[in-house]
Amino acid sequence: MTFKRLTLIALLLSLAVALVGQTGPRINQTFTIAAGTPICVGNGTGASQQTPVWAQRVFVQMLPGGTGVGYIMADINFPRVPAHTNSTDLTATLAPASSTAPGGSYSDTSQSQGTMDMARFWIDGSHTGDTVAVSFYRIAQ
Repeated sequence: MTFKRLTLIALLLSLAVALVGQTGPRINQTFTIAAGTPICVGNGTGASQQTPVWAQRVFVQMLPGGTGVGYIMADINFPRVPAHTNSTDLTATLAPASSTAPGGSYSDTSQSQGTMDMARFWIDGSHTGDTVAVSFYRIAQ
């Protein structure tokens, strides 16, 4: 290939990545549950967040050492704080971990590139002190 063709291909690839959105770093977080107090994954607190945190896919798992179930609440609109007791909020219930093995897991993938908003994704659990791992690929918008 000629230098001009290689340059054109590189330019087109760069443009395509810019238009689609770049996959940023993988974000790995561990949250400690305070039972009945949902945590917004987008900011790591119990407060809702209006600024989006775009992701392509997410994985959640109860970590070893816990005894309670975990709750996933996805697509909760700002400024509402969800409750796992509200059936319209609850997306999934995760099996508890044991002292030596992880518990239930949950994964989701956005239908189109980077449309999953972690600011609208919440976790909670039934036992204070349990830990939950959350991992997602952040998308630069």
